[in-house]
Parts: sequence; C-alpha cells; structure tokens
Amino acid sequence: MNNNVCFNVLSLNVRGFRDLNKRKSIFTWVRNGKADIIFLQETYSTSDVIDSWKYQWPEDMYYSHGSNHSKGFLVLIRETFQFELKSIKKDTQGRLDIVDALVQECPVLLINIYAPNKTNEATDSYENLQSTLLESDYDQDYRIVIGGDFNAPLNFQLDSYGSKTEKREVVTKIRELKLDFNLVDRGW
Repeated sequence: MNNNVCFNVLSLNVRGFRDLNKRKSIFTWVRNGKADIIFLQETYSTSDVIDSWKYQWPEDMYYSHGSNHSKGFLVLIRETFQFELKSIKKDTQGRLDIVDALVQECPVLLINIYAPNKTNEATDSYENLQSTLLESDYDQDYRIVIGGDFNAPLNFQLDSYGSKTEKREVVTKIRELKLDFNLVDRGW
C-alpha cells in the first residue's frame, strides 16, 4: 500500500446545476483548477439529465439524485488521476454518498454529504453516518475524506457568514465523528 497518498479535493455547493451555462462554467472552472476529486452538492440531478451531463464531463462521474429543485450529488474525478472505483453507497434521501475506491493504490472512502438544515435531522444524519462507518467492514488502512455542505459552522467566527445560529448539537456530532475516525478539518 502507498502511504504517501497526495491529492487535492474541492467541495462546492452549486445550488442548482441544471442550467447549461452555469454547468459549463463550473465544469470549465473545475477543469482549469488543481482538484483531482470534486464534490458537488445540490446539483438538482434526476435520471433524465445525467446522460447529457456525462457528455459534458466525460471523465469519471458518480452521482446521487435528488429532485429537479433540491438535493443531489456529483463526485467528479479528474481523468489523469489514479483512481479505481470499488463500490458506492447512497442514502435514499439524496444527502450522502460513500465512494469506496483505490486512490493511488491506497483504500479511500470519499464521503459527500449535504446535511439537512433542521438541527434534529442534521444530528440524525451525522449519527447515521457514524453508525454506518462503525458497522462497516472498512479496516483501519482506509483514509476517509469527507466533503460537502455540513450546514453547521464548526468555527462560528470563520464558517458562519450569514448564519444566525450555532447549531451546537450538530457541531457536537461532527466533532464526535472527527474524533472517532481521526479526521482533520482542512477547510479554508
């Protein structure tokens, strides 16, 4: 196994991706960037649009649908990136994807999350993720990368532009998840 895995990840809430011009702009911006793995949330994807999106992004694309007005995910992989898909787990609400892959010959879980806005639903969502990971057969060799829209500021001074509440219960659940799986916040 390669212990020196190094790659760049970008996570972006696109707040709707069905508009052709917006989608082209984002795909172009992502292609010109340095990210190897791109997490997109709130794509508003449905089964009827995916074929045209795949045409616009011919590289690896993994998705989970929401509706044409909410939710939905894309995980985009840069073509030149050493990546081998093993499996994908999706929730039924369009709020969580777990991509199990070999990245540069190292086992990695790529988790794309779009947490609910309501505190009790978000808390349940993080508890479910924690249970899923604890009950899974992933061993300690796995690296875990979580990206997405957490809908809760981990650092209220830095992460809460426009937010009025701290959502302490949700932040506590996220911190428990970080501790249980030795995760580090690399967001900036």
